[in-house]
Amino acid sequence: MKQQLKNIGQQFARQVVQEPTEILKEAGEQVAGVPSTENKPQQPQVEKPVTPQEVQRKHAKARSLYTALENELKEIRVRKAQDTQAEQQVQNPPVQEKPLVEPQTKHSRRLFGFGQKAQAEKQKTHVERPVQSST
Repeated sequence: MKQQLKNIGQQFARQVVQEPTEILKEAGEQVAGVPSTENKPQQPQVEKPVTPQEVQRKHAKARSLYTALENELKEIRVRKAQDTQAEQQVQNPPVQEKPLVEPQTKHSRRLFGFGQKAQAEKQKTHVERPVQSST
């Protein structure tokens, strides 16, 4: 008899403890209209022993992912370097060295004898005026 009372007490305690969660389960279904699957008890999963082949497979996969990541990083670095070079060329275009050209000045009119005759005529007809003395 004591055992039965003890079992009944334990059942009642379990029921009281589970009731708030049961109310919440039903309320979620009523509000959302979708039955909730979160609170269903799950069976514990039994872990399978890891075989050496699985370990090798995992290592190979990890290596391949690592090399793919390294390659992607290299490509990003190359693209970044190319972008910075392009920006520098746009900001500072390369200066092309052109040979300096001497500026041309007007030629003298006295070249080739054109002005020499006029100069000689001017000197022939040039008259010096006497300076008046103040005495």
